[in-house]
Amino acid sequence: MLNRRRFFLATAAGVAGRSLSAQIPGASLTVTSQHPLMEVNLSDPRVTDAQIQNAHDVFVNLFELRPADPGQLSGCELRVHQHGLDLFLSINIGTHSLGLLGYDDLTRWLDKAEERGGIETAASLLENFSGYPGPWNCNGGFLILTPGAEPELEVRFREHCFGILRGELAARFLACVRQRLAVA
Repeated sequence: MLNRRRFFLATAAGVAGRSLSAQIPGASLTVTSQHPLMEVNLSDPRVTDAQIQNAHDVFVNLFELRPADPGQLSGCELRVHQHGLDLFLSINIGTHSLGLLGYDDLTRWLDKAEERGGIETAASLLENFSGYPGPWNCNGGFLILTPGAEPELEVRFREHCFGILRGELAARFLACVRQRLAVA
């Protein structure tokens, strides 16, 4: 029986474990950026605001859906790359990409979630093939947003949750994404 970490890595490699160097449609840069990744501290809004204003690509660690210990991380990262029209999200476990969500799909997803009120809204993740110019196919993964007073962001492949952000942390992450989308 595989342990949890090996299961994630095996699943990530089998589902969408492609190189992070694929071009994003409509973006002038690649997923691999010249800027180092920087973890966003979502627990302090002042720090979060300062971190998202810089040119670095940022990420947050997702939590277990049903943790054995409170605050247990899942090993999955939700990354925000670039700003404005070049912005895209990637979901990663270690160096394995689970999928991407580009600017157009991301803005449609956020608009649809707002239109629907508190109803769960999913965005299909795209495969990430090295050197393949696209168009890409959906890879069976979803980024699911349940908006409202206590929002939730969940990365799911079929019935398996790879990680979740809840409540104030999810709200701050969404605010971070919206701020970066607004940068011209």
